[in-house]
Amino acid sequence: MPALLLSYAVAGQRSVSYANSIAAAALILALSYVTARNPKALSRADIDKWRNRRAEQYTYSIAWLAFGVVLLGIGIAVNSQRARLASAAVIALTIVKAFLIDMSTLTGVYRALSFMCSASCW
Repeated sequence: MPALLLSYAVAGQRSVSYANSIAAAALILALSYVTARNPKALSRADIDKWRNRRAEQYTYSIAWLAFGVVLLGIGIAVNSQRARLASAAVIALTIVKAFLIDMSTLTGVYRALSFMCSASCW
């Protein structure tokens, strides 16, 4: 939060790239916080029940997507282009993670169904 406030404070006084770099650092710190807090949402029994911590990986994706949607809502509410772009970056990162990591554990019919569902959304 202080880094984000700092990026807005220096927006008119320093170069745009400097303010954007501080905003990017704030986004990375916020996403790191969401990721670090995520295992607290699951009990150890839930994680051990699934092999390779699949439940934890899916929860990371859900938490990142929720964080991106919250950023989008904030960007729309306060008319902030920076928040909307941060939302797009977080949601794009979540989609890449879902396809590369989460779907790699699916097999057979589940993988085919997930691809059909994702294709029908586009």
